[in-house]
Amino acid sequence: MLVKKRNPEWKPSENPDLKVGETIDITDPKALIINGDVAALDDSGNELSPYDLYGVMVKDELDEFKQFLAIKKAESEKARLEKEKAALETELNAAKPAPAPVEATPKEEPKVEAKKK
Repeated sequence: MLVKKRNPEWKPSENPDLKVGETIDITDPKALIINGDVAALDDSGNELSPYDLYGVMVKDELDEFKQFLAIKKAESEKARLEKEKAALETELNAAKPAPAPVEATPKEEPKVEAKKK
């Protein structure tokens, strides 16, 4: 199977000078793919996911999937809270009594008494 080197620490015995990003043909790369040392390539040169090949998520894919789930959970929680807020505002507005009419009363002028000496 054609694979592309990802891990700079891994050195294949067939070609110890292989650089990251270069390709090599390996007969049984399953362990290397699962460890993330290499990426499997299809006939067109596109990377194949370890999950698609073996049903196993590597650490990077698992971290990305956990982030995706956290974002979806936050979006769901936000939508739930906005819905609850709208319901509470509707309930609050329905429970408010109508404001009492304000009557205008004429102001009385303060009386000032002159002091006699």
